[in-house]
Amino acid sequence: MVFFSYVQPKVIKPMQEYNNAVELLQSGNFYEAKEIFQKLGNYKDSVQQVENCEIAKGDRELSKKQYDTALTIYTKYKDNPNVTKEKITQCKEGIYQLGIQMYENDNFTSAKNQFEKISDYADSSAYIDKCDKAIAEAKEKAEKEAAEEKKEMQKLIGTWYAKKAINYRDEDMTDQLDDISTYYFTFNDDGTGICSMGKHIGQQNFTWKIQKGSNGAIGVWTLDGDSDTIFYYDDHILMYTDEMDSIMYDMHFFCYR
Repeated sequence: MVFFSYVQPKVIKPMQEYNNAVELLQSGNFYEAKEIFQKLGNYKDSVQQVENCEIAKGDRELSKKQYDTALTIYTKYKDNPNVTKEKITQCKEGIYQLGIQMYENDNFTSAKNQFEKISDYADSSAYIDKCDKAIAEAKEKAEKEAAEEKKEMQKLIGTWYAKKAINYRDEDMTDQLDDISTYYFTFNDDGTGICSMGKHIGQQNFTWKIQKGSNGAIGVWTLDGDSDTIFYYDDHILMYTDEMDSIMYDMHFFCYR
């Protein structure tokens, strides 16, 4: 007499899927494995295996030195036996070293963000305080520089009228220009300006900015793509023009309020 055993398909199929998922996980295909384990629900230890798939992902991120992502995963599943103290320490050390590098490069805000992720590791909390101090000092310095720049800008804001013109040969061109009183430069507090240079170029817009230099230079103005320096003196400014035509070549205008 021959006996045949019968196993219901609904038992065989989950078993096959489970074994397939285990093989996928072991081969590094944790995304596919996780999907199968999730579908299996409470079959065997599928719930635990879903966690193992996530931790495998963390291990891959750790191997790629993506410490932040790996630490997030390990922290979520910290009670899983596959999350070892060594893995967490390796992540924190990687983040710590990145924070140190940013701090030494004066990137204090980004450095603080790194140290805050691992505030309980090494002297990260002390570095957070150092970053806060450095950020406050940088802010104070920036505000001081902005105030000084605004003060410098005030020296130029307004309209300056040309009274004298000298060319690149140090020749006085004042008398050769048409009605020099029509030559003027107006500086606005938004970094824009308008210049009028008689019949030679007429009225045109220009931009300007503060860029302190030697010999009283405090600004740069740009007209038609060419930049020139503005020299500021006690009672007048010296404006430079670039090549426009033969008579205006490299002209220096002495301008007064």
